[in-house]
Amino acid sequence: MEVDESVVVAIGTAAWFVAWAVLLVFHGRLEDNGNEWYLWTAAAGFGLGCWGWWLTRRRVEARRAGRRRRAAGPTP
Repeated sequence: MEVDESVVVAIGTAAWFVAWAVLLVFHGRLEDNGNEWYLWTAAAGFGLGCWGWWLTRRRVEARRAGRRRRAAGPTP
């Protein structure tokens, strides 16, 4: 089963960004309760998700290029 993993990673990355944006609204309350690290956890999730999306896009493109080379057959 062929799956484009970059879509899954992009959705997860978007979810981390939404979590960060929601937590940013409550920054003052988080800081008062000593839970400001929630905001930084969401930011780290978004940053790592961007990196993961870039890596999966490279891998998906490499697989597609390999399939195209194999479909073209041997070069004379």
